[in-house]
Amino acid sequence: MRSEVNSYNTKMLLANTLKDLLEKKSFSKVTVTEIITLSKVNRNTFYYHFEDIYDLLRWLLEQEAINIVKDYDSKDEIDMAINFTLSYIEKNRSFLKNILFSVGEKDLRRFFSKDFREIIGNFIKIDEEELGIKIDAQYRNVLTMYLTEAIAGLLIESLNKKYEISNAKITSYIKTISTSSIKASLMAYKKI
Repeated sequence: MRSEVNSYNTKMLLANTLKDLLEKKSFSKVTVTEIITLSKVNRNTFYYHFEDIYDLLRWLLEQEAINIVKDYDSKDEIDMAINFTLSYIEKNRSFLKNILFSVGEKDLRRFFSKDFREIIGNFIKIDEEELGIKIDAQYRNVLTMYLTEAIAGLLIESLNKKYEISNAKITSYIKTISTSSIKASLMAYKKI
């Protein structure tokens, strides 16, 4: 148990060092040497825990956001998941923008999509049960991907501040569109 705690603490130290660096500079300019120097960890320790900086970044985002959002698993909690994500974006705007400019929109979109894929998949299954409709796995995957990609796109737009809508309205809009789209898509599937 103690070694697990030490391992987690070491990972958090490296992750926080990366996050601090990303507040000031782009991800593409950060090096492993910089991270280990600032965190006072040797290179072997870094590579014991992570394959590379991308792996460290993935782990950091999972700890701070993805694992938390996955806990919202009922239809009534989609607004809480969206609010959490929007608040996370607001608090970590410079950090996330540096990631966006370095790794690109596609990779950041993948992180956001990962957050919501499981949630939307659960909502679809709940609505299937409520409506008494059983859809095939391919249709469920397409519907899940379609909705999560849309949500991820809106979240990236929020990060870029390309539109001026309050977080409360964005949350309300996403929840309304997602829940009504799922029901409508399931009913349409029934007619196929």
